[in-house]
Amino acid sequence: MPDIQYSKNMRWSKVYVDSAKDLFNHSKVRRIRGYKVSPLHQPAQDASCISKGNRYDVHVCLNYGTEQRMLEDVLFALAHELAHTVHWDHTSKHLILTAEILRQFALVTIAEQVPDTQLRLVSDHRRLRLR
Repeated sequence: MPDIQYSKNMRWSKVYVDSAKDLFNHSKVRRIRGYKVSPLHQPAQDASCISKGNRYDVHVCLNYGTEQRMLEDVLFALAHELAHTVHWDHTSKHLILTAEILRQFALVTIAEQVPDTQLRLVSDHRRLRLR
């Protein structure tokens, strides 16, 4: 099974994704990428799961205007998109799976001693970190 590729600004999320890999179709995720939009624009959506053949690329927006998104918002968007690898349509099964993945993510925040999930993500020159 090929490894998931992470963009530099989403490498921090690997510990979260790995914690939930038994819940979603890990082998179908090709890449997880964070992106930013111009401060003059609002993103069309928080995240997307784009089919690339029989695998998926997950894209997560990391800012709203000049504000970085909060950790909990990014984790929810990521969980939602990963759930699409099992249940494509927005059904109750998809929602339940999103919640199960998000629960795993919450357990990581406890293990990593993240003090507040409303912390904003900020980038330095090498990686994304919590403010």
